[in-house]
Amino acid sequence: AIQDYPQGRHQETSGRISNDIVPVLRKHLPETNHSCYLLALDVSACPKPYAKKLKERQIVHANNPTPGQKPIAVGHNLSCLSLVNSKDRWPLPLSLGRVPVDQSQTLYGLEQVESVCQYFTDKTCIIAADAKYSNKESIRCACSWKQTLFLARLSPTRAFYKPYKSCSSDASKRGPKRIYGEPFKLKSGLGT
Repeated sequence: AIQDYPQGRHQETSGRISNDIVPVLRKHLPETNHSCYLLALDVSACPKPYAKKLKERQIVHANNPTPGQKPIAVGHNLSCLSLVNSKDRWPLPLSLGRVPVDQSQTLYGLEQVESVCQYFTDKTCIIAADAKYSNKESIRCACSWKQTLFLARLSPTRAFYKPYKSCSSDASKRGPKRIYGEPFKLKSGLGT
């Protein structure tokens, strides 16, 4: 039914498809004993190197096992938000859309979450996302959501900074006061 939905070739129809199909899917979901909904959010590259007339083609990340070759291709990025019901069922894709060239992947995915979660208000929604969603814009956007928890994996190269502890010799130094102390890097382990 989703494949046969009259889409046309315009980008504006993708939001309309999600707005039409999600309420219908929501009504027909089986009742569960779970106290929340678990949704998975991810962006995947869709290489289309030979589609010369494809609108909004861009350079996307694509695994390339050939030695010496860059891991890029020509195509587009697809953002998918899926409902993970239980361990014995396949995830149900609620929103699937092509990320526009002029919009970031993370902001497009967060817009998908906002448009879909309005139909899941009876229980808490938990959104599981990849490491690219652990940036400050995503966290700021997720803080405004009601009844939605946002879990994003941290990159192993991420560094956190301990609070700066001032000492008596800092009073004589010129310039702005320090805010951040020593860095704490995740890849270095759970030291003190």
